Amino acid sequence: MDMKLSAETAQKQILSLNQLRSLEMLAMDVTQLNEFLKNEYFENPLLDCTNVHQPEGAGPGAESGCAPALTYQTSWQELLEEENVREIPDARGRELKDYILEQIPPGQCGPGKRELFRYLTDCLDDSGYFTMTEEEAARGAGVSVSSVRETLSVLRELEPFGVFAPDLRSCLLKQLEHKGMKGSLLWAITDSCLPEVAGGNIGKISRTLKVSTAEVRKALEGLAKLSPRPVNGFDTGRTDYIIPDILFTREDGEWQIRLNDRWTEDYHINDYYVSMMKQAEDPELNQYFEKKLERARQLLLNIRQRRKTVLAVSEELLRSQRGFFEGRAPLSALSMQTLADSLGISVSTVSRAVKGKYIEYPGGVIAAKKLFASASARKSAGGGAQASVSADSVKQSIRLLIQEEDKTKPFSDQKLSELLKLKGMTVSRRTVAKYREELGIGQSFERKLN
Repeated sequence: MDMKLSAETAQKQILSLNQLRSLEMLAMDVTQLNEFLKNEYFENPLLDCTNVHQPEGAGPGAESGCAPALTYQTSWQELLEEENVREIPDARGRELKDYILEQIPPGQCGPGKRELFRYLTDCLDDSGYFTMTEEEAARGAGVSVSSVRETLSVLRELEPFGVFAPDLRSCLLKQLEHKGMKGSLLWAITDSCLPEVAGGNIGKISRTLKVSTAEVRKALEGLAKLSPRPVNGFDTGRTDYIIPDILFTREDGEWQIRLNDRWTEDYHINDYYVSMMKQAEDPELNQYFEKKLERARQLLLNIRQRRKTVLAVSEELLRSQRGFFEGRAPLSALSMQTLADSLGISVSTVSRAVKGKYIEYPGGVIAAKKLFASASARKSAGGGAQASVSADSVKQSIRLLIQEEDKTKPFSDQKLSELLKLKGMTVSRRTVAKYREELGIGQSFERKLN
């Protein structure tokens, strides 16, 4: 056997762990990024955040449409400081009242009891709290205080959990009890440290309960899953709103592009722990801090890189599809490869930059991926090489031809193909039929008028 050594040159790309994380973050939409950063914040004491909150949305309730989610530093504090001067709702939602009354055990509905249940249900405020004193309710219903107390004890066990609670603390504790979390760290925080939660004073909670700040942050993640207003959205089905990642606005004819991730600027290095790291004498503790500090720094770097890439891709999309965004033309033919070549980046980077992301513009909201229109062939003016037009352009031409046809002699698909060819669009009869069906337009015999 003849054995010999040989050497050859091969080019390989090996991605580091940090590069992989950067690519993963690029592929996240704004909601996923928000959740990812919150988890990092809960786990890494070297990463600090001024405000833990949500990105702007696009549904009912907010400036761009969607009500922002509750935050520890705003909504929770608002609820804690809210005066107990709440309007008693009128016939708000018979559905809620009926839902509550249907849950009452038959044995509890004795003579006169049903009317007391109804009366107390009518006294709920808009958030589902019962803020009247037992004495006030007794006087209003013309019954004894003990009857009110007994009836409330039944109502407070019904769904939605937390309803009829006298305050925020009791409401949240009832929800935790239902989840089997009585006695947990989150229970202790809710029971004794809600004012500190509202103020974002993690350190004080940590010292009061004698647990680490990481444990407190992790526990508070569960608090965000509770409802401070138990009857919110009760009588409506859940509606998922699209949260735009990219915002296109136009003022005085000039286009502006803004990414819906400015809240990421709230994340920064925790100076307190950096100072502690410098003073730490324990080698293991110092090593732990250095590892967490490096991860936090890399995370902030990845955020900046993600912003830079998504913004560059967005600018190129606006430039390429400007006619569409201005409402004066259908989508132009555009491939990810074309856009990648324009920016000098890889196709995979473009794919990640638009994955799952939505653009809000004056005409509505559109998935970024839909801006990459498929192309049909079109002959150049000189009859030589073929250029590309988008499928939307072809469909628009088909629609116009059919609108202008003689309804006593409508065009066949073959005739439409020939007419498109005269316009410089080479489209087969089968493709014409496919596009016509997608437009919801019938065949020629269906369009014929006798």
